[in-house]
Amino acid sequence: MFVGPWDTPPHYVTDRRVKVWVDRALSQYAVGKGLDGVQVVYAEESDGRRTRLVVERGTPVFESQRLEDVSAHLDIMALALGGD
Repeated sequence: MFVGPWDTPPHYVTDRRVKVWVDRALSQYAVGKGLDGVQVVYAEESDGRRTRLVVERGTPVFESQRLEDVSAHLDIMALALGGD
């Protein structure tokens, strides 16, 4: 059975009560593309809305509920830096 991030305790909760889980696989993918300082997280707001964020050095730079959009954005960021 697939266990999604929402089925586990969050890695941390912000002061605005946003639950955050680090997506280790996509964060490693970003590092492999040469995107140091980039992390992908899942976030659940206090109203229950769930989304994914690309965070660069602590600042959210992209948001989408679709996994494919996040992956494509990482590829675009890598291309913009001259990576693969």
